[in-house]
Amino acid sequence: METADTRQGSAPYGKACTNCVKAKCRCVVRDAGTCDRCQRLGKNCTPSTTVRTRNSRRTPSSKNSALEEKLNDIVSLLRNQTNANPARTTEAMPTPGSSELSPSDDALEDERELHLTEEELLVFREHHLPYFPLMNVPSDVTAAEVQREKPTLGLAIKTLTTKVAAKQAALGRNLREVLTQKILIDGERSLPLLLSLLVSITWSLSFTHGKPFLGVMIGLARPLISDLKLDRGPNSVRCPGSNPPHLIDNEENSIQTNAGRRAYIACFALSVIVSTTMKYDAMRWSSQLESACCILSAHSEVEGDRILVALARLSKVALEAGDVYRQVSDDPDTTVHPAFSIAPLKCSLKQTKDSLTSEQLQHSSVITYMYAAEAAIYELALLQPTTLLMHYCDHNQKRIEYLTGLLQTCKACTEHFLAFDLSRITAPLMIMFGYSVKLFYCLLTLQNRGWDTALARLTMDPIVVFERAIQHCENTNNVLKLETGEDSVFKQAAETMRATAPRWRVPAEQDTTSLHLDSLTSGIDFGVIDLPSLEFSDDFWLNGVGSF
Repeated sequence: METADTRQGSAPYGKACTNCVKAKCRCVVRDAGTCDRCQRLGKNCTPSTTVRTRNSRRTPSSKNSALEEKLNDIVSLLRNQTNANPARTTEAMPTPGSSELSPSDDALEDERELHLTEEELLVFREHHLPYFPLMNVPSDVTAAEVQREKPTLGLAIKTLTTKVAAKQAALGRNLREVLTQKILIDGERSLPLLLSLLVSITWSLSFTHGKPFLGVMIGLARPLISDLKLDRGPNSVRCPGSNPPHLIDNEENSIQTNAGRRAYIACFALSVIVSTTMKYDAMRWSSQLESACCILSAHSEVEGDRILVALARLSKVALEAGDVYRQVSDDPDTTVHPAFSIAPLKCSLKQTKDSLTSEQLQHSSVITYMYAAEAAIYELALLQPTTLLMHYCDHNQKRIEYLTGLLQTCKACTEHFLAFDLSRITAPLMIMFGYSVKLFYCLLTLQNRGWDTALARLTMDPIVVFERAIQHCENTNNVLKLETGEDSVFKQAAETMRATAPRWRVPAEQDTTSLHLDSLTSGIDFGVIDLPSLEFSDDFWLNGVGSF
């Protein structure tokens, strides 16, 4: 263990060594003249020549001189960085595949670790993409082509297919830096960039975790849809006349393809699933989205196109149920009981299911979205009435039927998750599992006339579900560890659930007999039997240190 006198503290501003400046790390100076990081990594610690200039009143000529000095400092710093590590001089040269991607983590010291391999592209194409077909990667497309033409997308695919947890976390951090730089700082707008975002959202467990990440990434993807004009048809209303030649948007014609339609539909489906479970605002259904679904169905290029359209159709029903939820939440004095909307919504869901083929209905993601739509519909029965008229409706036998339907949907969704191959898991199934357990907990603690909590407890126990999920994660980690020799992200997932599970223990029935429906009006959202201290989406799936 190091003693306190071996360190002098952080280097002053502008005095960090070249290695720490390059890695954007804090430079902790030692008495020996080296810093902690360089000694730990066995590198030559070369002090930076950058000099910080103090603010003072300058004449215009002195300002020009100061600017020249700053430029000279930057040139000197770049030269020092090159001389400090000559072995990587050639890697630092800008190339089409690497100029925008640079390692920023100790786990990625070799820039070649950022390059997509043929094996990783094959795993993405055959093992991940079929479960959420947001894009088409033809079999004749090589990893080198993806790396050269779409480097950010290549990095996203590599992050997803990496099985070692430490390396995957480093790649995820690097990808977030690239996306932030391109979208927020450089203002880049392109279809490959949008697809990179959608890959990060769809398989969020492999990138970073938690409610904030999904919300931020969806928030970044939605403006790209509009900026790329994916939500506008070829006959959309425009200003009369013609644009000047230099303002002709040639990219629009290339975007109005099946590739653009897939991205548009996938973004809508992901937005709705996040909105349903986390109560964020979702993308709206539009005539252009309807047109994209019809065209993709009629001119599908791969089997996944019809699956993607089915997800959008089911998402539309879930969105309609969410609109009722938000309307009642925003207007607690409404005279229409939300349960009255359940029957027409169920009819709409049935019509959507009837329009799907048997192959679509058997797809795992379609099953997940059916459960999401059912949960969004039946969840309306949990909303509490506030007027006398609505109190009368509350005791209707239909409401008990709807609560029972919600109970069965939650159980079916958790069983679907526990039977799924977790190495192929997508964000929709991941968050629907958590949301189902949360709703199930509400039903187990709901005290209302006609609702039998004892019978509900016989249906499913959250603690037992957690134990099975923990075992499922550990088994998946063991399989992956046989291939890599190191733990995967599922090892941490199992540990997180093991620490979280005790919070979801259902109180003894005698402890909840006094919890009548009218006494639970202080939930997070209007009328929902909710427990803020047990917000599932905030603490599940590794939402801790290192999260976005």
